[in-house]
Amino acid sequence: MKSFTFSIAMLFMGLALGAQESPVWRFGVAGFFGKSKFTYTDAPSDYNPGFAYQYGVFGQYARRQSIAFRVGLGYAHAKGGYNGETPPISFPGFPDIPGDPYKANFEYTYITVPMEMLINFGKDAENGFYVLFGPALQFQVSRQAERTEYLFSQTVTSEISTTADRKIDILGEIGMGYAFQMGSGFQAFIQPTVSTNIPGNLLDRLSREQGVIDDNITSYVFGVGLGVSYRL
Repeated sequence: MKSFTFSIAMLFMGLALGAQESPVWRFGVAGFFGKSKFTYTDAPSDYNPGFAYQYGVFGQYARRQSIAFRVGLGYAHAKGGYNGETPPISFPGFPDIPGDPYKANFEYTYITVPMEMLINFGKDAENGFYVLFGPALQFQVSRQAERTEYLFSQTVTSEISTTADRKIDILGEIGMGYAFQMGSGFQAFIQPTVSTNIPGNLLDRLSREQGVIDDNITSYVFGVGLGVSYRL
């Protein structure tokens, strides 16, 4: 009974201490630019990173000075690809004919819902360095896959584009940022981040006849985010 009473007392004490700090709400806009890279289990390892960007809005809630939670809604665009070579042609009794080089390029657009936890190391909640981490949901809006071959000194391009299959992807994000005040109620931040997805869930399977192999795809996105928010 004493231990139960002590536990209840500690619970109310914690609630009382938490209630001493008023919640802080912020709403703002943010953007991101950087590089995206897609790796494939069955594809060549000569990958070509592409340009990635994102923009959107977010809301941020802080009950304590050192910890905040941020949820956003945004639009994202990413590119990537790899270089490969078709299999050599073999004839019995004759040397193999080398394969032809090709490039596979991918381009995607998404609706994103990042959910981040921020831990502030500054003197107060308005200024200083912080780390952030958390998951993000990605809803695929469109996908474009293009393969360019070089056959006998001629360029042959085949393309697949569809919005019929909209897959959901889950990413993990981690980064570090710096926030500073910009006048009454306004705050700006800059934050380098890196994110990666759960392998095999990024794309629909594309036709192997088109030369695009996407088994166990893993995406990597790294770059810098910028944002401005207003304290309510």
